[in-house]
Amino acid sequence: MRTSSPLGILPLLIVTFRCVGAQTTGTCESPQFLDLRERGIISCVFHEEFYRVLWYNTTEYLNNVPILDFQNKIKTGVGYESGEYDVYPNGSLIINRVSLQHDSFTVAYLHTKKDVPIFIHIQVVVVGK
Repeated sequence: MRTSSPLGILPLLIVTFRCVGAQTTGTCESPQFLDLRERGIISCVFHEEFYRVLWYNTTEYLNNVPILDFQNKIKTGVGYESGEYDVYPNGSLIINRVSLQHDSFTVAYLHTKKDVPIFIHIQVVVVGK
């Protein structure tokens, strides 16, 4: 008999996560469509007083460093420092110039410092011109 760890179930939960109107959770539509070589926004809805949002440009977030960390209104991260990414005050991710590599993202959302992160996977369809 094969057993699954709780983390083995997590990706399925991430893909199917949807919560509308809750104050302590967030939601991001998936898929989202962005234009190649243009500025793009990964739009998400989070509680307006959230503590922290971490963005990853992969679904393999457990072993990766976030590209952007937005905590207490302070922006950090390799993607932010390089100028490739930015973030709106509402937590939505800004991609300054969309490329074909921008096809999948994961966001970790914490409403408060004590919360367990909620991971949301967002599929992106890059539309060529």
